[in-house]
Amino acid sequence: MLNELGERIRLARLRRQVMCATICGRSSLSPRSLHRVEAGHSGMSLAMYLRVMACLGLSGDFDALAADDKAGRRLQVLSNLAKALSIRGTLALVGAARPGTEAPFEIGQSLVRGWSFKTIVQGSSVPQEFTPRLVSLWQQGRFPVERVTRQYKFDDINQAFADSESGAVVKPVVV
Repeated sequence: MLNELGERIRLARLRRQVMCATICGRSSLSPRSLHRVEAGHSGMSLAMYLRVMACLGLSGDFDALAADDKAGRRLQVLSNLAKALSIRGTLALVGAARPGTEAPFEIGQSLVRGWSFKTIVQGSSVPQEFTPRLVSLWQQGRFPVERVTRQYKFDDINQAFADSESGAVVKPVVV
């Protein structure tokens, strides 16, 4: 069991691209002790495991430690996408990220290879121009807003989210 716990801790650290030195500094463990924790060594105290977990933001649910590490996997995917970009490629995040979200990019390669990262919200449109254009298209009968939207009462907001996620509606509108 400790071997699996240590491996999960190691994977969580690698997915987040956190250096051993950073964990050692935050947890007051020596590099050797951290290595032993990540190896699942039985001579390490539970407190040492918990200190490393806290440094990785994983202390909240000991049982589910990195088993389904969604945040770490997302960061790993972003990092791998950035590494896979060709020269002058663009990595785009569509939609809004949760406030405080950090992306683990090695920025030196962006300078050498000329790749860029951008966020795309509302199709990268300028709302002051895009919204009047949509209204004009709707007035001309060229934008069937009634086919892509559905209104929901506030009490049905969870259903609105579920319908949006399932694709039952493109744009739920809560009124």
